[in-house]
Amino acid sequence: MRRSIQKSKIFCPACQVGNFHLRLSTYYAWHGEHIITVPDFPSWICDVCGRTEYDEKAVSQLRSLLASHTDARVIEHSRKKIKSTAAKSRSQRPLKSE
Repeated sequence: MRRSIQKSKIFCPACQVGNFHLRLSTYYAWHGEHIITVPDFPSWICDVCGRTEYDEKAVSQLRSLLASHTDARVIEHSRKKIKSTAAKSRSQRPLKSE
């Protein structure tokens, strides 16, 4: 069993007996059609029932990273579309007659 990184005075809302301890666990979440796993993710775990709640600050940082990565993919995809459309329009221009 891993030792606590930090103890808290917050009682577990599930069992109302145990205290939460900050430990590292694996984070699982769906991002679109893909499952994301992050090892050694900061989590608050009850010492009695084992309920796990992920650290809110770490989750928000992860979401901002995933959102920025998704935005970058969307921007890159749209750039490719614009370039291919521009290339097609240049190749379809009628030749000037003199």
